[in-house]
Amino acid sequence: MAVLVFIWLEKTQATAQPVSTGQINGRVEEAPGQPLPLVTVRLHNMADSTLLKGVVADERGAFVLSSVPPDTYYVVLSLLGYETYTSRPLTVLANRNPIDLGVIRLVPEVRQVAEVQVVARRPFIEQDAEKTILNVSNSLVSTGGTALEVLEKAPGVEIDYQSNQISLRGKQGLLILINGKPTNLSAQELASFLQALSSATIDRIEIMPNPPARFDASGNAGVINIRLKKEQGAGLNGSLTGGVGYGETAKYNAAGTFNYRNRTLNVYANADWNHNPWHIYTNFRRLINHPRGLVVVDQYNDWYLENASRSANAGLDWTLSRRTTLGTLVTWTSLGSDQLSKNRTLMQSQNRTDSVLTNRGDINGGTDRYLFNLNVKHVFDSTNRPRPPAELTFDADYSPYQFTRRNTYEGNYAKPDGTVLTPFEYRSYAPTTITLASVRADFLRPLTKSTTVELGYKSTWLQSRSDVLFEELKGERWKPDPRFSLNFRYRETTQAGYVNFRTRSRGWEIQAGLRAEHTQSVAEALETENRVVRDYLNLFPSLFITRKLSDKQQVQVSYSRRIDRPTYQEMNPNVEFQTPILFHQGNPFLVPQYTKNALLTHTYGSVVTSLGYSDATDAFVWVAEQNDLTFEQRNSYTNARRFQNVSLTTTVPWSPVRGWTTSNSLSLYQNRYAIELSAGLFQSVQNSLTVRSTHTFSLPDNWTLELSGFYNSPRTNGFFQVKHQSQVSVAVQHQFWQKRATFRLNLTDLFYGNVFRNTIRYENLHVNNYARRETRQIRATLSYRFGSQQVKAARSRTTSSTEDQQRL
Repeated sequence: MAVLVFIWLEKTQATAQPVSTGQINGRVEEAPGQPLPLVTVRLHNMADSTLLKGVVADERGAFVLSSVPPDTYYVVLSLLGYETYTSRPLTVLANRNPIDLGVIRLVPEVRQVAEVQVVARRPFIEQDAEKTILNVSNSLVSTGGTALEVLEKAPGVEIDYQSNQISLRGKQGLLILINGKPTNLSAQELASFLQALSSATIDRIEIMPNPPARFDASGNAGVINIRLKKEQGAGLNGSLTGGVGYGETAKYNAAGTFNYRNRTLNVYANADWNHNPWHIYTNFRRLINHPRGLVVVDQYNDWYLENASRSANAGLDWTLSRRTTLGTLVTWTSLGSDQLSKNRTLMQSQNRTDSVLTNRGDINGGTDRYLFNLNVKHVFDSTNRPRPPAELTFDADYSPYQFTRRNTYEGNYAKPDGTVLTPFEYRSYAPTTITLASVRADFLRPLTKSTTVELGYKSTWLQSRSDVLFEELKGERWKPDPRFSLNFRYRETTQAGYVNFRTRSRGWEIQAGLRAEHTQSVAEALETENRVVRDYLNLFPSLFITRKLSDKQQVQVSYSRRIDRPTYQEMNPNVEFQTPILFHQGNPFLVPQYTKNALLTHTYGSVVTSLGYSDATDAFVWVAEQNDLTFEQRNSYTNARRFQNVSLTTTVPWSPVRGWTTSNSLSLYQNRYAIELSAGLFQSVQNSLTVRSTHTFSLPDNWTLELSGFYNSPRTNGFFQVKHQSQVSVAVQHQFWQKRATFRLNLTDLFYGNVFRNTIRYENLHVNNYARRETRQIRATLSYRFGSQQVKAARSRTTSSTEDQQRL
């Protein structure tokens, strides 16, 4: 059906008759797959250079010069911060095919002044009405860090290091993409992956609080897309990066990129190795109303994490013809994590210690993940049509994932004098496999110069299995414990289709979309015969209305409905121990979360202010249950009855004086939860704010200084009340060897303010939690770029430029 619709749209637009004037088409990019909008396009007469007409490239970088009288011309493209492009002579003839300039790539402007190069440099944070962009490669403070640390510097982003949740403007449930691909990882697995991903491999991070219909409907808080580096110059080029760091432990990282490009072929690859050990100290204090009186359970933990990651990807883009491009990509990520946990828990009553629980946990885990991608893009012929050409893209992915975890726990209960009362020793082995496959087709048809329609279809298959063997040492023999040994299976298929319509007229732009998703899933624990089967169809509308008030000012209102499906690990009922009286467990009975989002955005120049409202039903929240007799606490996920969020966010870039640029953001929000628990309805309301500020100073002799900081006020996170956090960091950079080599030195969290603290106050739960991570670090990084740099691409080259190509 979708193919028939594509053909119908193509045929209905093919009836245009030849005209007595000509037409010139083209597209503008700053890099492959990265359209460059708002470029001024001027048409000049070749004989006397008089200006005939001018247009501005749209958001896709496309432009059309129509109704051009027969003659010889040249085209000039210009945009502040980029080199001006001048075309070859173009002869327009009556009743002939339009002249298609293909893809024109503008490069950053480089000026030579008294042997000092001044390069137009993008700020760390860029903001427009639809998304926030973090140019990670331009941030000094982010150098040598991890993807998780970079995200923490983004406007409105907060990270809960207890539940490993990432939130935006106080809302959890973000869809995290890597090069446009869903990660499909649990919160803990995603946090581990982002901690292992070096910032040296990241080009930019895109944050969209209210994405349009072409994106998956998952992610009630929006979409964060992490784009990895890909060299852009013609010929052979690349980069090498190495770094060392120290906080309480030594850290090392190395990365390299390679790229070869000619007129028809682009081959690229990159690799990354990161050794990033962490030390985390925690104190977990609980007050329990035991029948014999008030009992204080005071738990002290020292965590030593040895994280080592390796990743590599390689791909190619092959221009099969002037209008068809074939691409392929292979990605491999391997994460090894060895954890040592030393725990000492004091159980006290009447101001004296009754017993001491001491245990040691050795956790050895390994993850290997692969992604195989094939994509094709075809641009249809636009002969005799006064509009840009139609585009059809196809994507196919296959991604196997393997995770292995071996745990050993040993310890004892003892009297205060050290006399052992009850020794214990456990071990577990938990292999997990996940297989994900998907196919996707997208068709974009410009109906007129200002109106486009997009149609798409996507099918996804997910299958996972986890087999947990939990054993206890009895005497000299290991015996399986059926309470914690579990075989869990999960299968899910999703069929999705969407239509998206966009039109512009007289300062107005309207974008309306509708996405339909049909999901079927089966979750089952083989030992308990618990089987949860779900089959549901949902519609997800989206609407964006933009009014341009002047050249500098516009207003946009948007609405969307979104869904969050529980991850595999959130539903897996496997028990994960921290101590014998503190453990975590998944919930196979979680249902999807649905959210309605509304956003009002005002843009004045580069200052963007947005007011948002979200209303979610069955929101995922992290909750705790406690047994007052055994002192056991179980943490798990449940569905909240309702979650509401109101937010006001503004981003203000500013340059007070020449050589000093700054980007500042402020986010105010209120979270309101209503959670149905066994003891009754739990409700919480909290007003919060986050502040981010980055200052960059250009100094003589190619030196740069950067200062950055953030502050998160107290906030509510479902069941937990989180205390304030802050961080101040400083970095310097020096470029040499004709700016091919860059040395960076940065110091993060100067005042050790990024400490995590939270509390629980509900019914029988009275909990205080404190966690101090190794956030104060010094890092040094040296990078070198080789080969041709910023070489202007061929002026008449046609290559992929759609969102699908950006996913490479």
